[in-house]
Amino acid sequence: MPLPRRSPTGFRKATTGSPRSNGPARPGQPLCLPRERPNVLMRILYGSGPRCRWNACPYKNNRPAHKEQLMKPENILENSKPTAVQFDLLTGQIEPCSVHDPRHVSHLAEMFFDQAAVERAIADGDPLVYEIRHTHFVTRNSDMALGVSTIFPGAIGGEYYMTKGHVHERDDQPEIYYCVRGNGLLLMDDLTGDFEAADFKAGTIVHIPPQYAHRVVNTGADLLVFVSAFHLAAGHNYAPVKEKGFAFRVCAVEGGPSLVKNPGRAV
Repeated sequence: MPLPRRSPTGFRKATTGSPRSNGPARPGQPLCLPRERPNVLMRILYGSGPRCRWNACPYKNNRPAHKEQLMKPENILENSKPTAVQFDLLTGQIEPCSVHDPRHVSHLAEMFFDQAAVERAIADGDPLVYEIRHTHFVTRNSDMALGVSTIFPGAIGGEYYMTKGHVHERDDQPEIYYCVRGNGLLLMDDLTGDFEAADFKAGTIVHIPPQYAHRVVNTGADLLVFVSAFHLAAGHNYAPVKEKGFAFRVCAVEGGPSLVKNPGRAV
């Protein structure tokens, strides 16, 4: 008996009464038997045969470079258990807390434009700019990480308090930021000319694509607290931001915060 005829959509039709369909479709039974849906989609988008446009597909090489490494059994601990922490949305504190990393002006000295103002601030007590808290979960590189950052209100030489900013060591890794308190801006910069400043206030969730440097700036008079979720294997690389800086700085001017072009950036 020949197979059911394939429809133009790439699905095998289950013909009523045929041996493959076992008679009329029963309630809840699908009328078609799906094949590999991704292949159908790629065939529709990029054609088929020797002249297909698959080589031009931007997602062709989208598999993580280290997928095989991440799937190794030694990356998953046998005693991994569901884990919960208590999170205070107002203060940004979590319990239990394994790591508390406070960052003062001196830790971000090279990130601010006005170096004279930086030196004065350090000499005047080196104020706290922001702090990061997270808990070490009992996992390895096959799992996710969760961090909570709290940025204090303030400015150095008219430039608002901000996080240091980083790109990921793995260039195929995105990140999600969720603001739970305060007002500010989330800067995203691929360091080659594509820059975006997104409003970042309580309730805002932003997906940061791979290969984009990202930084949060507190432009309000209150604490800014946000949660970040990322893959443990992503890593943090601060060097590109330190060398090139973001395309724009966020400064206090009449009427509120304003984006000011970074003179050190050609693009």
